Amino acid sequence: MLVKGKVERQDETFIIHNPTRPNFDDYISDLAVMFDLYPTESKEQLSDVRLAMKLIDNLEEVADRLPKVPRKKKEVKKDD
Repeated sequence: MLVKGKVERQDETFIIHNPTRPNFDDYISDLAVMFDLYPTESKEQLSDVRLAMKLIDNLEEVADRLPKVPRKKKEVKKDD
């Protein structure tokens, strides 16, 4: 199980402050960054990375329709 939080090292011990479990958006965000930074060496690889990014977008759309998937609270920005 993965745990998020501020990590502090004291000698040989690691202390995690305010531990929480990652949610869906954390995982999907990590995937998006990984593929966005992927060093493509050919047009085929670039096409594959674009496909992966599209699949990530599709996953987010599906998660929006699944009420029990643990998600981050979406902030609604108001135009002033």
